[in-house]
Amino acid sequence: MTNAWLRILLAGLIAILSFSAYAAQCGSNGAELKSPVLCSRMFVFAGACGRPNYPYPGWPDVALVVGAWEKVSIRIISISVDAMIETQRWKNRFEKVAMLFIGNSFNADPMTPYRYATAGRSLPFGRTRLAVHVEQRFPDDDGMQFPAGQPVRQTHIDVHLTCEPAGASYLGNMIVWYRLDLEPPQSK
Repeated sequence: MTNAWLRILLAGLIAILSFSAYAAQCGSNGAELKSPVLCSRMFVFAGACGRPNYPYPGWPDVALVVGAWEKVSIRIISISVDAMIETQRWKNRFEKVAMLFIGNSFNADPMTPYRYATAGRSLPFGRTRLAVHVEQRFPDDDGMQFPAGQPVRQTHIDVHLTCEPAGASYLGNMIVWYRLDLEPPQSK
């Protein structure tokens, strides 16, 4: 198992096992909410390079779109994406074969700079696997605000992944660590 696959697996396990004592409040069913609660949510995506996942014009490289998942606004503390691209062949071992960034429609887009990845790890039977990772941490006091209850087209977080060769399959995850935005940020 490669380091990138281990990172994806470990991130998933951490997300599952790291809930605080008030974890039932994350994705609340209407119970009384308390703050500050640190929540996490993992989203998984898959697709093929060069094939749009969403039918909206101007979204040719969007691998994942996520609208509000909480009933209240949140403050994102940290966000990361890991993607694995696997193909039968590469055109040139040293050209850029994957570009990844996380964007959103509520605050400044993009949330992270593009991360480029080249080459990959050779696998049996002529296959090659390439891993790419991007992350962003925000100030713990304020975080990055993300509202609740708006349509996905207006308010969303998205993963932009451009990769080649066309038809190469990819699999990835996005993990968001956040606090429920129950109180306004403290002024300093």
